[in-house]
Amino acid sequence: PICLTIVIVLLALFVTTIYFPKLEKYVQIICMIPYTIQGVILSVSILSLYVGSSTFLSNRLVMLFGAYCIIILPYIYQGIRNGMRAVNMPMLLEAAEMLGASKLYAFFKVIVPNILSAIIVSSLLAVGIIFGDYVLIRNLAGTSFPNLQIFLYQTMKSDSTKSSAVFVVIMLVTFIITAIVLFLKSREAKGRKQKN
Repeated sequence: PICLTIVIVLLALFVTTIYFPKLEKYVQIICMIPYTIQGVILSVSILSLYVGSSTFLSNRLVMLFGAYCIIILPYIYQGIRNGMRAVNMPMLLEAAEMLGASKLYAFFKVIVPNILSAIIVSSLLAVGIIFGDYVLIRNLAGTSFPNLQIFLYQTMKSDSTKSSAVFVVIMLVTFIITAIVLFLKSREAKGRKQKN
């Protein structure tokens, strides 16, 4: 879900920034809507819509994949959008076009490498959100596809020592994700200071 959402957001921001700048506010509104959707509401809505369908959308993993794409959309969008604004995307694209590159080529060869830290930070934030999810996976997949939160819930019922160990692992992984995000942000800030 993270890779798919990143590609969709990158292409949407490319099209709206270059060709339809007036539509950017509508794209932002659409991308921010999932902030208001709670996991229970989203999962029940998806189940009621697709569970009786005869298409591939009735597959529980496909439903979960789509739900995760929706939940992480605001975080991915905001991170990539901030990264694009920080590098002054229109000016870089104009410079690349003067050197003979097409807009799409310049976007993927010039802009994307310049906003790579923003993409990584957004991805790590999305990993943390998916990593901590309990409601969506419980409602959409049941116990067929347990994630770490469901495993923790099941071990709490049977063995408190094992559940404590699982909790420590969760905290360590969360700490590592946070440390990576903070390191990337501080490196990006140092890079900006050196350029100025």
